[in-house]
Amino acid sequence: DPLEKARGRPAPTADFNLHENGATSDGPFNTWRWPKHLQKKLGEGKQPVVMPPDTIDLKGKRLDYIFFGAPTDPNGGEWVIKEAEVGMVEPHPTLGCSLSDHFSVEATLSYHPTRIRRDPRLSARLSIQLEPYLLQSLSLSDAEYDSILSTVREYVTREEKQRFNRGMHFAFWFTVLWVCLIGVWWSKHNAVAFILMLFSSFGLVAGVIDGLLSLLFFNTELRALKEFEWEMKNAKGQAFWKSGRASGMEKPM
Repeated sequence: DPLEKARGRPAPTADFNLHENGATSDGPFNTWRWPKHLQKKLGEGKQPVVMPPDTIDLKGKRLDYIFFGAPTDPNGGEWVIKEAEVGMVEPHPTLGCSLSDHFSVEATLSYHPTRIRRDPRLSARLSIQLEPYLLQSLSLSDAEYDSILSTVREYVTREEKQRFNRGMHFAFWFTVLWVCLIGVWWSKHNAVAFILMLFSSFGLVAGVIDGLLSLLFFNTELRALKEFEWEMKNAKGQAFWKSGRASGMEKPM
């Protein structure tokens, strides 16, 4: 990495990336990223393959995080990171492979009723990311909220259109299949019947794929978009209420 080279740091080992850098993906300890000849050595009844901890790890990535938001505590308490580590490192007991292509991130948070004094000896265990925040300091402007909501509505419209078109594509090829079956029934030539069945079969495969996408994928996407839209509307309402411009209005739920 150019940044690490500029700092004069040596290439990290697999053990260092796991325990110090918190790398959860693409490291030598994860069998999902092993070359094929090593993966073939894994399996039930085979000897476990042990990766040396000092293996140079040039591809390890820290892609998994824990997001925690602590609201303002009127009593002055705060959250402290008690322990953090990479988990799910142990391989499957029978197959010998990693449980997932990403290791997990595990952390234990401890709540202190009173604020801990900023002692340098505790700096390694405290995180500014866990500090309480004021909602109004993170609020966006009305124009920014409106821009986000407008973009979300555009995505919702596009997803609904895609869902409808793919559903119609499935219905079209399903109808074509029935027409071809009727044509085969009345056809006197085997070649014509074969072409009709081949044509309808290929079309139906594409139609079924689009039908499944319309039924499963796009519905999930629309639910996520509508949930995000609700969160943005709620955040906009809370920011409006917090700013004091909504005098006489009820606090948004």
